[in-house]
Amino acid sequence: MKLRELASTEMALFIGGGDLPSLVVESLNKRGIPFILVCFDGTKINIPVAQRTVLNASFANIAQLFDDLKKMNIKKVAFCGYVTPPQIEFKKIDSNSHSILTKLTSKLEKGDSVLFDEVVHQFRKRCLQIINLFELIPTAFAKQGFLTKRRPSEADIRDTIRAEQLFSIISKADLGQSLVVEDGVCLGVETSPGTDALLGFILKIVRKKDNKLKLKTGGVLYKAPKSGQSMLIDIPVIGEKTVRNVKKSGLNGIVLKEQKVIILNKERTLKLANDLDIFIWSK
Repeated sequence: MKLRELASTEMALFIGGGDLPSLVVESLNKRGIPFILVCFDGTKINIPVAQRTVLNASFANIAQLFDDLKKMNIKKVAFCGYVTPPQIEFKKIDSNSHSILTKLTSKLEKGDSVLFDEVVHQFRKRCLQIINLFELIPTAFAKQGFLTKRRPSEADIRDTIRAEQLFSIISKADLGQSLVVEDGVCLGVETSPGTDALLGFILKIVRKKDNKLKLKTGGVLYKAPKSGQSMLIDIPVIGEKTVRNVKKSGLNGIVLKEQKVIILNKERTLKLANDLDIFIWSK
């Protein structure tokens, strides 16, 4: 989508926690794209909202949100940041929202991908176009190549190939967006707690055992969208915190799916990786 098409009408930016919303807001401001913010109750946000239209939304009254967007002539929306699954009391849901939430909650046990597909359907059903973040922050996605001074070794390349093979199988189960492989062995798979929890497991459990046995460290963190995952919601993200945790976990580097993973604060993240002698490979 061209810039003039994005800037033709105001869009609604649904924001959650983390650093990603700040990056998106900064890009929209620089590019002159008009937008309002939408924030669900209970979501902690890290960006200033002064002098910006903020639409506070409630899951229990989600039908009202769609009505408000229609009244404001919003035709485009985008999603960024993480939202903690809400605890919804069905007795407090208004009658207009009940059918929408019933469809959404029925997908919860089927995995994130199925749930997000239903979210996309509900928005498109109301003629709301969901904008891919690639259109809003294109430079945050890495093109193919080595992004750091350090390059993967032959062992790292073998681990990467193995990680790709395993990920293509595991991601079909809709578990997570990353895994760790060392010497051809999968040390851990991301689940709902996220990448930081996976790396914490490597550090506190796997490496603790390694140290007792005096085994060497190494391996790679592989990160990519899950199989069949829509790129409209929940795009994989890494940043400075990821790099620090990779270093603490004794891994050699990070491998990303080309143009499919957001790098937060890209210059600072790559500089930190160079400082810590961690490679980042967009493949």
